[in-house]
Amino acid sequence: MEVIYINDTYTTPVLAFYAKYGIKRPALNKVLTIREIIKPSGKEGHGILLQEVINPKVEIVHPILQQKVMIEPNFNINRFTDLQGNVLTKKMIEEYDKEREAISRAYGSYGA
Repeated sequence: MEVIYINDTYTTPVLAFYAKYGIKRPALNKVLTIREIIKPSGKEGHGILLQEVINPKVEIVHPILQQKVMIEPNFNINRFTDLQGNVLTKKMIEEYDKEREAISRAYGSYGA
């Protein structure tokens, strides 16, 4: 699924975190391709990883497990629109994820 990154506004602590770990942000107002959908593990909502932006994994404390885990930082869906300019919603992402899973089951990793 192609999306457009429309919100590049972050708090100072988030920008400091990104700088500390070398986290790259997507290019503003550019068409990008979803690589993976990250289902919420806390209050943050769905996130996405992009084919065009691959960041190093960082250690965080998992909000539910309360254990340290290594993850690649992802970007909340509310920072993106579809190609028609509609802000991404949980429903849109879940439908896309179901389609990808069905293709993967039918054709293996070649169809994803």
